[in-house]
Amino acid sequence: MSIFPNPAVDQLIVNMNDASEEVDGVIIRNLMGQVVSTVSVQGQQRLELEVSSLPKGVYVVEFQNENSILGVQKFVKS
Repeated sequence: MSIFPNPAVDQLIVNMNDASEEVDGVIIRNLMGQVVSTVSVQGQQRLELEVSSLPKGVYVVEFQNENSILGVQKFVKS
């Protein structure tokens, strides 16, 4: 799983091609742990997430399926 560009301004590309398990959803949290965005993946291998409305700062992207968190990555919104 990968995300780019980092830092992001308007869009964040999420690529699930390398996931060892199927990803069901992507959650973006701020550093206080608050959910700022939730996206259902529905079998997609690549998502383009709109992040222009997020305030500048550091965020955490969680890759989840119905059973667990599969991975976590940070990105900077500039």
